[in-house]
Amino acid sequence: MYYTAENYGARHSIGYLIRRASKLVISQVEALFAEQDISFTQYVVLVLLRDNLASTASDICQQLGYDTGALTRVIEQLRRRELIERKRNIKDKRIISLSLSPLGRETIENFCPLVFNHYNQRLEDFSFKEIDTLLTLLTKFIASLEKNTKCKG
Repeated sequence: MYYTAENYGARHSIGYLIRRASKLVISQVEALFAEQDISFTQYVVLVLLRDNLASTASDICQQLGYDTGALTRVIEQLRRRELIERKRNIKDKRIISLSLSPLGRETIENFCPLVFNHYNQRLEDFSFKEIDTLLTLLTKFIASLEKNTKCKG
């Protein structure tokens, strides 16, 4: 057992550290999109669709922890701009699948360098091995958390 009453504190807590890192990353990357014609949230939705991590609004809500009302507005904005397409599922008419349009695919590829350049700058002081280790450990930690929850994503 790693944590004990004697050694546990916020600055040493995995929950605190991950939350703090997440808040810093999100606020910094959101600022990159302040002058762009899409928001960071729209960018994330497009990436989820591109990478097949989501195919419905419900999937996206689970991935982002977003409320359906807020996400519905984002999806509608992307649809009106012809960046995504909606198609009703043939087997189950209640399900509406989302996918990138050709314009959406082009748009996301144009914005990816903005984000990964920022990440690369933040990782300048890390070796490639350290980055690989960080990603491996975070992936393993997420898998451990997902084993114990109904809401995977």
